[in-house]
Amino acid sequence: MEVILDRRAQAYVEAGGGDLYLWASSSRCCHGGLAMLRTALERPEALEGFSRVPHPMVGVWFRGHRALTDPEQVVVELHGKRGPRLKAFWNGCVYAL
Repeated sequence: MEVILDRRAQAYVEAGGGDLYLWASSSRCCHGGLAMLRTALERPEALEGFSRVPHPMVGVWFRGHRALTDPEQVVVELHGKRGPRLKAFWNGCVYAL
């Protein structure tokens, strides 16, 4: 899996301690299940099973979804000015089916 952070996202992660946690969170929708990538700068206490993903600048930890293959590429961007938040995209998409 390749993880790409834009410049602002990388600086945000570095300022927050240098580790980025990514995990797939599923929900049901009118057309079936959706899995979205969630992000955090600290490991969520309720979740286990994170694996280290190589990245040259920050520590990246990933926890996939049992029903989906891992993405080939995850792009992480920083959105918002007053309340910055990281958004992750699964193979270029906001969600995976």
